[in-house]
Amino acid sequence: MKPPIFSPGPYKIARRVPSRPEGERGMALITALIFLGVAMLLGLSILLTTSSDVFLSSSMRNTKTAFYAADAGVSVMRKTLVDALKAQTPASGTSANTVFDCSDDPTSAFNKLILNAALANAGNGSQQTVSSYSSYGDSAAAFTIDTRSDGAQPRTFFKCINRGKVTPVPIPPDASHNETYNFAYQITSNGTSGGLASSTVIEQGTISYNFNVNVSQPLYFLSGFGMLLNNFDPHNPPGPLPSGRYTGPAHTNGEWGFTNDPPGYYEFTDQISSVSPNAYYVFAGPPPFSEDVPKSTDTHTTGRIAPIYDAGSGVNFGAASVQFPTDSSNQLHAVIDGSGYNASSPFAPQAGLSDPDFQTAMHNTLVAANSSPYNGANGVYIPVSVSRDRNGNPLSWQTRGGGIFVNGNVDNLTLDARTPGLQIYIIVQGGLTTTLTYNLNARTTTIQSGASSFTAPGLPTNNLPFRSPGQRTSPATSISFYVNGSISSMHGPVDASGQQLNDAVTKLPMPGVQDGAAVTITATGDVEVTGSVLYRSAPVTTAPANTAGTLIPANDYGQALGIYSQTGNIYLNVDHIPSHNIEVDAALAAVHGTVTWSGTTRPPNVTIIGGRVQNQPGSMGIQNTVLFDRRFGAGLYAPPFFPYINASNFALAGATYAFAVVCTPAPCLPKAVPTSYSVPSRMVAPAQ
Repeated sequence: MKPPIFSPGPYKIARRVPSRPEGERGMALITALIFLGVAMLLGLSILLTTSSDVFLSSSMRNTKTAFYAADAGVSVMRKTLVDALKAQTPASGTSANTVFDCSDDPTSAFNKLILNAALANAGNGSQQTVSSYSSYGDSAAAFTIDTRSDGAQPRTFFKCINRGKVTPVPIPPDASHNETYNFAYQITSNGTSGGLASSTVIEQGTISYNFNVNVSQPLYFLSGFGMLLNNFDPHNPPGPLPSGRYTGPAHTNGEWGFTNDPPGYYEFTDQISSVSPNAYYVFAGPPPFSEDVPKSTDTHTTGRIAPIYDAGSGVNFGAASVQFPTDSSNQLHAVIDGSGYNASSPFAPQAGLSDPDFQTAMHNTLVAANSSPYNGANGVYIPVSVSRDRNGNPLSWQTRGGGIFVNGNVDNLTLDARTPGLQIYIIVQGGLTTTLTYNLNARTTTIQSGASSFTAPGLPTNNLPFRSPGQRTSPATSISFYVNGSISSMHGPVDASGQQLNDAVTKLPMPGVQDGAAVTITATGDVEVTGSVLYRSAPVTTAPANTAGTLIPANDYGQALGIYSQTGNIYLNVDHIPSHNIEVDAALAAVHGTVTWSGTTRPPNVTIIGGRVQNQPGSMGIQNTVLFDRRFGAGLYAPPFFPYINASNFALAGATYAFAVVCTPAPCLPKAVPTSYSVPSRMVAPAQ
């Protein structure tokens, strides 16, 4: 049966759509709310991120501004200090003592000028002060400048760091040269920006001075005197000056005395000076008469006393006092560094054997003949660099420094210059003999003691030249021979029995000081000269009597001998000389003692080619044959490391010192050289 067929009609058939459950409608609402919440969180996050970026950008900008302010404070302070120092430094003058040294009290007149100028400029008119200062002898000293600026300006701190003392006086009187002085500084600058951020910048560096020093005589070596007496009182024994011819400048910190007692003849070839404005004249009787008068000659009924004075330099009664050296540290230091104390020396001016730093320097520099370092024991030591293998055995040596150090008393010292080109010192100490041979031609140093010996290239040298250019010959070797004790016997060459050796032709003692060799023998105690010590070539004439002491230019080889005792005496002992006559070619200085004779025989004839410096006259009397070594004239040339005085304390003719600022291009003094720069702290302040 077929299904019925329906034809379309006018009516639509309706479809039934089922309705959603109630749970589905709730889920849709929740989903919508979640999307809305996420959108809101996302918007809030974007808002917060944007606000943080704005805040951080502002903070970074403030931090940079604070850093730039602090950095600017450093630059301002550095430039201000340099400008202030420059403004207070004269273009030229008679002393270089204007060098700023922070070991000086910051309230000193010179430093106040500098600091006040620096503070006023750096502080931009704000309150300033030197907030702290400390100094402990030779140790580091520092003081700080705090500009105490207001909040609108960087607050800067300047600290001067002093490392050791500075000696602004150049040593020695050499030709024109440059001198550089330095002091370290530290600048700390705190910068702020709007009260929101701060930054600290620290810079360390060095401010340097450069002087061109023109020197004709900043120092006056004591060898420049033919006779120098610290204490001379003619009113008491030994009385007035013995008659005779006196060569070289003569000075006393006391008073000169003259007498007409026969022969009553005085001749001075150079300036004579005294601290006393008067001279003491003693007229032989009858009746005896004496008087103190400010006159260069005097007349009395019993006669006239009229010394002959040099027409050029004449008489200077009432002169300044000569300040004698207070210690022999210069000579001791010269053994180690070849210069003694000066601006570049690592040692304090009076650092002696007890100074720990100097003990260390001696241990690191001095060795004995067996190459062992100095450890405080008695013996003979020389400054040498020693290279050693891994076991400590010496491989090679190199001479350094400027001399010889002997710890303990010396029983016998022989100076031998018989062989041309060799300067030999033979030192006997406690039964041990040490021989030092300096070959001036091969430029080597040899030390031998018992079975131990070595030869080192090089010769001891004076790192501070002591010659006047164009006038003096520089020696091949310059030695500071320092004895920490006394020398019981010193002489030239002797035979095996100890008898002085004489030249077969001239009949004079054999030479003890070689051409081209220069030495100053310093002892802390007495020095006893028991035989003649002669130069190989005499630098001045010895005859005739009325012209003796004339310079012989052809015999100038730079040879020089100085004998110096700081606290003891210099004795001349002729007991072992058959003729009892003695000649010492040397500048003698017993600054706290005297030059006199010892033994059982008073020497009838004493000849000194050089000069005498002594605290007071000895029992030998003052006048013998003293021929001033004209090479030492004007105090410009001396045995190496010989004691000296400041020329400003004793003004002789031509005693000048001048300096000029070196500026290429100008201006160039002083100059700051930063050595380190750091930003140790940056702090971002919390939002206000």
